[in-house]
Amino acid sequence: MLAFVLAFFAATHLAGSSSRYLLEHQTNAVEWYPWGDATFAKAKAEDKPIFLSIGYASCHWCHVMERESFQDPALGAFINANFVPVLVDRDEHPDVDETYMAFVAAANNGNAGWPANLVITSDRSPILGATFLSNDALHATLAKVLEKWKSDRASLLVNGAAIVAAAREEARESSPADAVSPRAAQDLYELARSSFDRENGGFGTAPKFPQPFLIDFLLRRNDKMAFASLDAMNRGAIQDQIGGGFHRYTVDANWRTPHYEKMLADQAVLSMLYLEAWQLTKRDAYARVVRRTLDFTLRELKLKNGAFGAGEDADSFAPINGPAEIEGAHYLWTRAELMQVLGKDGDWFADYFGLTSGSRPLYVARPDEAKGRDLEAAIAKLQLVQSHRPLPRLDDTVVTSWNALMISALARAGAALGDDHYLYAAKEAIRAIDPKSHARGVAAFAEDYAFVIQANLDLFDATSNVAYLARAIELQQKQDELFWNGTTLRYDNGSTLPPSLRGAMLERDDEVPAANSVAASNLIRLSILTDSKPMRAKADAIFRSFAARMNELPSLVATFVAAQEPPREVVIVGDVTRDETKAMIRIVHTKFDPLRALIVIPNEKSRGELAAYAPFIKEMKSIDEKLPTVFVCENYSCKAPTTDIHRLAGLLGVDAEVGEHEAR
Repeated sequence: MLAFVLAFFAATHLAGSSSRYLLEHQTNAVEWYPWGDATFAKAKAEDKPIFLSIGYASCHWCHVMERESFQDPALGAFINANFVPVLVDRDEHPDVDETYMAFVAAANNGNAGWPANLVITSDRSPILGATFLSNDALHATLAKVLEKWKSDRASLLVNGAAIVAAAREEARESSPADAVSPRAAQDLYELARSSFDRENGGFGTAPKFPQPFLIDFLLRRNDKMAFASLDAMNRGAIQDQIGGGFHRYTVDANWRTPHYEKMLADQAVLSMLYLEAWQLTKRDAYARVVRRTLDFTLRELKLKNGAFGAGEDADSFAPINGPAEIEGAHYLWTRAELMQVLGKDGDWFADYFGLTSGSRPLYVARPDEAKGRDLEAAIAKLQLVQSHRPLPRLDDTVVTSWNALMISALARAGAALGDDHYLYAAKEAIRAIDPKSHARGVAAFAEDYAFVIQANLDLFDATSNVAYLARAIELQQKQDELFWNGTTLRYDNGSTLPPSLRGAMLERDDEVPAANSVAASNLIRLSILTDSKPMRAKADAIFRSFAARMNELPSLVATFVAAQEPPREVVIVGDVTRDETKAMIRIVHTKFDPLRALIVIPNEKSRGELAAYAPFIKEMKSIDEKLPTVFVCENYSCKAPTTDIHRLAGLLGVDAEVGEHEAR
């Protein structure tokens, strides 16, 4: 009876939520309340501390904690009687998540993760922060806080304030530098070299995260550490060797035991990273990873309206002692299963993946075993079997910023690899998302605008459709209006937190690039496309505002350091239905050139439409009506126009013979 009553009240508090994560918890023994003013007013009126838990729908350890603790009637009764329990979906409230995560990290020697579990006051000041806690540990921790709340509340508040101050100190600029040190890139390189795992690839020890933005920085230096890391992940179980796509991280240093969540942002960022590696090397293996990752996303994460869900759960059902949700069950294989599916090919296939006994995810252990074999045909058979297993739960939350990253990945891959179906998916998705919204019912943040502007610029680059350029300019003006801080000279997110807590979150590259880094790159690209010196000045101001961080903590802001390179502009005048023009465009897209702006002028009508935004193209005319003419410019200075594809390839530093077959 008690459980029914608790479930009824929980349902009344969370039933109106649009968050999948909150709705999944509405029948817990813990009587959750949503984040909001009414909840804080209740805590103040009852003079109770708030137990705050932050997670998301595809979080494995969030599910474990829910099963072990939040569904426990005894623990639920204790929390309900003494606290006001509040549940937050990090996908809905990234500002809340980032700030309190900074507190958790400061309180735990830099360690933070989901679920985040805190005790805060009715004015939202944190006094305790932790990550996953077992049932007994959570009860003991909350009991100690409760005793202190009643007997010595002042010390709790002082201790919490000290941790907030430490987080704010970590986040603040530590010097008044207004220029990026010429040593910033070298310092970042030395940090990468010191943490590089020479045996296994990647950086640091277990748990092993991909660190894509550090690899991106190294790719721009054409450094061997980047390629070694990409190759190691390609062989490892962090990549689903059968179905494609990347898991969140591995719990070991050699990429063999993944934590099985597949997040949309990771698919977007890593597919763009491998595309860059293909553009630099033209190695088929890298193009294969791009295709497998994007194909997984289109197959498993795409929603009916063309947008993408936030990710897939780590858990899936398996028939162990009756149907139960098991972490990674969807991805585990035994040698006997491989033999059953592949018959006589099962032996070499199992040897290729080093699978002798037991049940585990697949990683490439003996690559030579695949020589002379039809590896793709064998994988296709296994993929069919895997697709009929119970699928991990899909978090169908449409996070605008993550969708925009995937749109960029699809647009860039479609253009570089010559695959129109990726471009079609990108166009469909950008029509489905709302740049004014971060997620269901939540207003957009600066990162949403920055990433959607980038997606429009990437679609303009891939399609030459002026509508995408116009939309990027419109959204840039809106981002300036809503988020530009003329004092700090950067874009600030809006926040539902009180001023006393702001400034505790250090903007950095994490699972997505820093919003201001993307915004600065957008401004540079727009300044090239529209010949706008004010936009370039604003981008330079952003870099200056992050100069101290780049100089002193470059590993946290690798995208800022990487962006310190001269931009390039390419204008192609020619009929896009002709093979010669298509070949010129293809050459440009196969070059890794992250701050390059491309304008294609197929006819005089298009010239007029484009000239409304880029007036400088009015004078860029064809020098031979039979052949496309290309203008390559850097720092407002253009090389002599050319109609020769080999001359263009030389100017860009690429192979003029790159063709469709090399991208496959």
